[in-house]
Amino acid sequence: MNGAIKTVLILLAGAAGVAFFIDLAGRLVDGKEAQIGFRIPPYRVTLEPKDRPPWRNPQAVMLLSAKLEELGYEMTGEYVVPEIRRMKLRGFCHLEENLFGMVAEMRDSKVIVELMVWREDGTVVKAGNERDTGFELPDFLHFQRFDADLIKNPDAVKDFHEFLVDDSNSVPRGTVTSLEQFETIFEKDWARVMDWGVERRDLSEAEVRRVFSFGGYTNVSDRVVQITRRNWRKGMDEYTGRMPAD
Repeated sequence: MNGAIKTVLILLAGAAGVAFFIDLAGRLVDGKEAQIGFRIPPYRVTLEPKDRPPWRNPQAVMLLSAKLEELGYEMTGEYVVPEIRRMKLRGFCHLEENLFGMVAEMRDSKVIVELMVWREDGTVVKAGNERDTGFELPDFLHFQRFDADLIKNPDAVKDFHEFLVDDSNSVPRGTVTSLEQFETIFEKDWARVMDWGVERRDLSEAEVRRVFSFGGYTNVSDRVVQITRRNWRKGMDEYTGRMPAD
């Protein structure tokens, strides 16, 4: 999630981290105070290769995969993420353009496409159709969202690709030398954002309200906001001892 933890995934972490937050947030706003709190996104994730995972929308996954292959991407494999329930994905690399990508099916059965470039200066640029969730993002990450219905217009993935190609012409890209790099990059991307979240530790009141609002909850009490922030800090503090030494 994943910004404070928007990764979202984002490649790949944003999407998943936010799902943890919104699920419990909904119960909170509905007044079930016994369930106050929310699950913090896992500190680390692993990609587990799995042939033919149980897709809920296999036609969309196959079609969008084919569109990426038309653009020169090669599939690295199919995976599940044990730490994130119901998340399934296909990984891709574009060896000529030095890009990574994925077609992922989230817990709500939505299929997203996310493409990514790692620059030599350490910054990361991503493009995809994952919705905005209201979380902050770290300075090293830029995510360009496209309001595209890929079921109705699968060719829109070309816009994602062209955005990254155009952007990458201005800053040298890290080199993608093999398809095996996808798995390393996926786990590294998640870890980097989570480490940033642990160092940041807190969510601002405005950010918490924004995330609730983007999730469809507008009448959030001050008490719920403060409990949410407190629980988030507690979760981040529990991860502090696991952070790698400099």
